[in-house]
Amino acid sequence: MNLNMIEFYDDLKENSKNLLKQHALKETFEAGILLRENHSNLCDYLCLIVKGEIRAYKRNAEGKSVMLYDVKNNDLCLKNLQCVLYDKTYDAIAITQSKSEVYMIPKHIVKNHLMADCAFQGFINKVLLSKIDSLVDHYEAINFAPVKKRLMLYLKEMSLQFTRFIIYTTHQKIADEINASREEVSRSLKTLEKEKLIELSRGKIKIIKPFSVM
Repeated sequence: MNLNMIEFYDDLKENSKNLLKQHALKETFEAGILLRENHSNLCDYLCLIVKGEIRAYKRNAEGKSVMLYDVKNNDLCLKNLQCVLYDKTYDAIAITQSKSEVYMIPKHIVKNHLMADCAFQGFINKVLLSKIDSLVDHYEAINFAPVKKRLMLYLKEMSLQFTRFIIYTTHQKIADEINASREEVSRSLKTLEKEKLIELSRGKIKIIKPFSVM
């Protein structure tokens, strides 16, 4: 087990290094794995991703999902950190986007030992600041970008939640989600259809060609 893949490992105190050698577990997950189902004891470990990508979602009582953030190399899920440190329930959905390697560190090692190590504290602070920046960027993109760009970002996120790239929704629902008028949404959708990126029909939108949002 190559613990040097962990970004902060070399800077840890020797006692912390020894605890990781003794207690950390390494797991490999194929793409498309729902971690919460495969690890019901997810909150018993802090999951540190050293290779691959995992996407975290939040789902409400009506079954509607929204993407929270991506977790990539030398990163961790804030929801996982919260449940480890504060004994919360893991109330998000985590799905591997590619083959991923994860170090799973037992909760008691994190709470009783690593949190007192300056190198680990520095890593946690770095992750928190990175996630805050990402959320701010996402908020600005949704609320201040042109309607067409906000719409494309919304469609890109929603397409990941539906099979065959078909999104079941209405123009008014989209308008409410991206803080725009229904007329603005309808015009932008028509533009995307003319550009042959989507196909419109009553109550649904089909993504014909995956698009990037610049």
